[in-house]
Amino acid sequence: MPDAIKYMNTKGTLRLGGNLTQLQKDALDAGKIRATDMIKSAGTVSASQQGGVLSVRVTNLMTHKLISGYPEGRRAWLNVKWFDAGGGLVKEDGAYGNIGRSVSDNAGVSWPVQSLLDLHGTVVYEAKPGMDQGWASQLLALGYPASLALGYDRMTDAPDMTLGELAAEPAGSQHHTFHFVLNNVMTADNRVPPYGFTYDEARRRNALPVPATQFGNPGPGGTFNYWTSGRSRSRSAPYGRRFA
Repeated sequence: MPDAIKYMNTKGTLRLGGNLTQLQKDALDAGKIRATDMIKSAGTVSASQQGGVLSVRVTNLMTHKLISGYPEGRRAWLNVKWFDAGGGLVKEDGAYGNIGRSVSDNAGVSWPVQSLLDLHGTVVYEAKPGMDQGWASQLLALGYPASLALGYDRMTDAPDMTLGELAAEPAGSQHHTFHFVLNNVMTADNRVPPYGFTYDEARRRNALPVPATQFGNPGPGGTFNYWTSGRSRSRSAPYGRRFA
């Protein structure tokens, strides 16, 4: 955001203010450095290896969930690189790059789309708000179109489900959507809890993990783990490996 603000300042498009002084620009740069340092210290990652299995632990060092903020715009994931004894890359989990399609901006310039390459094989920490079947039916009754797309396939841009299709699902069905204002449920939330995150207080604040059996499954009166552990197995077992 500091870079965006400075860019808009050069174009005269800041809604409030403008004509930033050098002192103000320096303050924006300093704030960016502080924010970056804070993000780097938000958690720790440790790993141990036994044979072809790598065990990874992510620990939350913040006072809120890792990762927090606007749930449709923030996520964290594990990027694990496997190397052979000679230092050659054998496999990478959680790779990020061009997904094989492009989009055009308002000037007609084409840009490659970048994202996680393997959505199903990557460990991602995120929240997924959505709608349930009952609410979808109510929205239809309120006049929302049955053709309203709830999400899109990132490769084809085809809707993955419409409001009418969700309303026709069995009672209790849920679907992750990007309609932030219209959503009424959290379909999934595996963000790592902070230290001292109690079940009772999380329930009172409507902030339980989804499902609530994650992070130690403490139940009423208990406290969630502020870390999570997982395992990754190399497809090429007798190679030496390094976690990155």
